[in-house]
Amino acid sequence: CACLVGSVTMADAHGRFSGLGVALTSTGAGAGNAVGALVEAMNAGTPLLHLTGQVEKAWLDADTGFIHETRDQLTFLKASSKRAYRISNANQAVAILHKAIQEAQT
Repeated sequence: CACLVGSVTMADAHGRFSGLGVALTSTGAGAGNAVGALVEAMNAGTPLLHLTGQVEKAWLDADTGFIHETRDQLTFLKASSKRAYRISNANQAVAILHKAIQEAQT
């Protein structure tokens, strides 16, 4: 969907001027559609935080095509970003988001 690519492109532009851009996409194909803009932001050194969802934990990495599951989504996000993390439980969320923001801005 062009809107997902557009959201990352706009976050890239915002990050270049403000110090941090943030984009939200859906899981699977939504995250995949964002890859081109993520690579552009990474190559430009833009401080950018890309947040995406994932399928329910019971189906994660099962390679069953559950809902919008993409095979090894974390690996393609690692390849198109400075870093990529998976938050496995709510207790990790704040610490990982803080770490991701700090890394994006360095």
